[in-house]
Amino acid sequence: MKRIIDPGRAVETVTMIDHIVYSDVKDRQGNELKLELSVMSAMGNSEMAAALGRTKTKEYIAKKPAVLWYNGGSWRGVDKNSQIGELVFLAKAGYVVVCVYYRSIFQGHFPDQLIDAKTAVRFLRAHSLQYSVDPDRIAVMGRSAGGQLAAMVGTNDGKYISSEWAGYSSNVSCVWDMFGPADLKYMAELHLKELAEGKLAGGRWGNILETAEGVALGGPEESLLERAEEFSPRWNISRNMAPILIMHGDTDPLIPWEMSEDFYNALCRTGKEGQSDFCLVRHAGHGTAEFFQEESQKIALDFFGKWL
Repeated sequence: MKRIIDPGRAVETVTMIDHIVYSDVKDRQGNELKLELSVMSAMGNSEMAAALGRTKTKEYIAKKPAVLWYNGGSWRGVDKNSQIGELVFLAKAGYVVVCVYYRSIFQGHFPDQLIDAKTAVRFLRAHSLQYSVDPDRIAVMGRSAGGQLAAMVGTNDGKYISSEWAGYSSNVSCVWDMFGPADLKYMAELHLKELAEGKLAGGRWGNILETAEGVALGGPEESLLERAEEFSPRWNISRNMAPILIMHGDTDPLIPWEMSEDFYNALCRTGKEGQSDFCLVRHAGHGTAEFFQEESQKIALDFFGKWL
């Protein structure tokens, strides 16, 4: 069969650039470690422009809002691009999507992960022209552990800033938190109670320091709750807190949805009600497909459209 078609160019092609080093750090053993991110966009920098046949300077330097993605996996080091397919809808909607690898809990304890997450924001601002990003319109998002990081970045508190890309702000315009553990103190207290009853995660862990939050936070058991509160979005709501969209599944077996609701209520009590949204996702588990259906995507796009 022979055909001649004229489909036009109404839908942009999406291009990704990977293995971009944004930070030079050290792991827990003192070894040098280069952290990478990837950039996905329907236009983007000069390489992307060339791939799309764009040669006019005015066309290719158009600045777009950006969204940084932090993956989950209990902070244990998940491939930054493992869910990039689920983020293409953002690129097609006109956002530059940046997937960030941060130090795993085997490479560093908190605040290392938070330092990395904020460094990536500053890197993007420092290279905004190169990647066609509007430096004044940057958001963060993440799932599970990545949602906790995104919410902590969104406090815009000016803490945990490394010397890399000095002079550029780590503040962000808004946050999409998908079922992040917003209250590590609550998690630690729950696990301490289970330990006292002899049923810590059904025998999965032998002591509190072996739990996900215990390994992530490091340090002695005596001060674990204090450290857990220090790195919990629930206990670090600042007056500069960015608008936040929280989504959580009502059948999540790992992180209780009530934790996200409590975070939302705390935001409302501190005057952030008009900038906070909590969406309880029916029948959704921990990161199941419900979070990337059209209805969920539309909620996210409306949220980013409002605040970016």
